Amino acid sequence: MLYSVLVFLLTTGFVLGGTPPSLSLGQIQETELGIKNFVTEYPLSSDGVNAFAIFADPFGKIWFSQRNLASIAYLDPIDGKIREFAVPTDQDTLEIWSIYVNNENEVWFTDATENKIRMLNQNTGVVIDLLIPSVNATPWDIKGDHDGNLWFTEFGDANNLAKIIPGEVEPGTQKGIIEYQIPTATSRPSYIEIDESGKIWFVESGPGKIAKFDPETEMFTEYTLPGEGVGGGTVNPIGLSIDNDGKIWYTQFRTSIIGRLDPISGEITEYATGALTSGTFGMTKDSTGDIWTIQFRADRVVRISPEELKIWEYKIPSNRSFAQTITSDNLGNVWFIERDNDKIGVIDGSKSIPFTVEIDSRTLTLPRGGHATLDLLVKSNGNNVGEVFLIARGNTRVTGFLSDILVTFSPDKIFLDKSNDEFHSQLGITLGESLEPKTYQITLGASDLKLELYAGLFVELEVREQSPLDLGIIALVGAGFALLLVIIVILRSRR
Repeated sequence: MLYSVLVFLLTTGFVLGGTPPSLSLGQIQETELGIKNFVTEYPLSSDGVNAFAIFADPFGKIWFSQRNLASIAYLDPIDGKIREFAVPTDQDTLEIWSIYVNNENEVWFTDATENKIRMLNQNTGVVIDLLIPSVNATPWDIKGDHDGNLWFTEFGDANNLAKIIPGEVEPGTQKGIIEYQIPTATSRPSYIEIDESGKIWFVESGPGKIAKFDPETEMFTEYTLPGEGVGGGTVNPIGLSIDNDGKIWYTQFRTSIIGRLDPISGEITEYATGALTSGTFGMTKDSTGDIWTIQFRADRVVRISPEELKIWEYKIPSNRSFAQTITSDNLGNVWFIERDNDKIGVIDGSKSIPFTVEIDSRTLTLPRGGHATLDLLVKSNGNNVGEVFLIARGNTRVTGFLSDILVTFSPDKIFLDKSNDEFHSQLGITLGESLEPKTYQITLGASDLKLELYAGLFVELEVREQSPLDLGIIALVGAGFALLLVIIVILRSRR
């Protein structure tokens, strides 16, 4: 049942029909002021193609799968043209969930429908097939390592991580494929990344784990993520990326939570996104080291600086895009599939959102029931921004909405333009008496009124038990307040 639910939620598509003219640069859509400076959309060559996988290759092409056409294709960003390659099959549709292009310009992709790994030779147009040893393996993601080998996950009943040795493969056979059994049953491994040392990292979407595989020792290490959900673990992790410091970032497709695992300490930190509660899905790292993800329920692309722990969000211009997959090219652009709108979107990562949020302290320690006031600065950076409003989110719940933590802003709306480019807001944080003592993450930021652009940052809040000194101060304040009331009553009685 879990498998059926996951596959339906992650991969289902709908045939829409219709055939618009071929793509040209003149058809690129612009949006209203704000988003049009960041997001460009390219319509695909047909409606209802059910595009899913996307990958920016080392040579500048943007590859994607068209599942309802049983084909793969690429978009050339230089001329805006699309070229398609039909996959030899008797099937009308193929569940092609991942594409990877190596430095030899070989296009490798997974075929969950026919339980195969396929490779396209671009020069000849020939597609070779490799048969996966396990039945119902349901291959999901595929990536290449530093030695030229390919690794892929088997999301289905096989419960395997697998390796392809290109020099040993024979088309139409299982030769050259080695499978490794994942320790946790029904792990449902999905997205995969390879770190600088050659370790293989992947998501176990079923039980809610992040796993590492060492090719030298052939040993698995699993990290259980916090939370409760389907499968008894977290709420279905899915996307994965590795930052420049080697930390592992992941998404949860049922929530707005983004997590970070430190492989050295084993510490896991989870953050809420800024503006909306929505399902986060695919992940990628851009050429500057920033981590990007995408929210298919809110039509949003999210950017995080792992170094500064800041966050930005961009609204996808077309509504109900059901955008799940994302990739980055070597020029700093971030590309994504709008599955239900039959479009490919791109964000120019070199352009900064025209306002920023700053705070005088990024770490805060308070007792339960405590209160703090801080200064929050919003800057337009010399841009005519208009009115923005301030938002607080947190990781106290999977929805991102705060629980037992009250955050207030005064003022909570600010008007920014070139002449008034800096405003201060008084930030108040009040903790509930029943809040569990531990470390929380609060996301503070600002958005334009249309929720098209958002800029924010993460603040660490350490909640501790009330000490005798805290209780003494509270008692003293209470006693002082009571004495003041008595004095007021006496003075009034003498009038």
